[in-house]
Amino acid sequence: MKNIYIVDRDDGFPEIMQLILNEDRPGEYEFFGTTSGLILLHKIKKETPDVVFVGVRLPDYDYLDLIEEIRRSYPDLPIILNTSREDLVDHPRASFATLWFKKFVDSERVEKAIAEAIERHSYCDA
Repeated sequence: MKNIYIVDRDDGFPEIMQLILNEDRPGEYEFFGTTSGLILLHKIKKETPDVVFVGVRLPDYDYLDLIEEIRRSYPDLPIILNTSREDLVDHPRASFATLWFKKFVDSERVEKAIAEAIERHSYCDA
């Protein structure tokens, strides 16, 4: 089972992801979702997930600061920057994310993004 953590200003987004992915592959993914970068960091310290999705415009944390902090503390953790705005991924600090992805609702695209993030990060660590 893959543990996926999601931080997004839309508190319903993790539930949507869970419904989409578990519809096609029940029990393959376990989700934790929050709107708070601080809560996400606390959760990661307790248990490191397989992948983290980070949205932009969080209420308590700048998304670039959050990605950089996660990367500094957990260099092997795949991070997917999740946004519908391509211009936000051009910031040099956004490169701390393993990859970026436009917000989605398609299970095949989500699964490909998760697999690609894990593969890219594993390749970089080799």
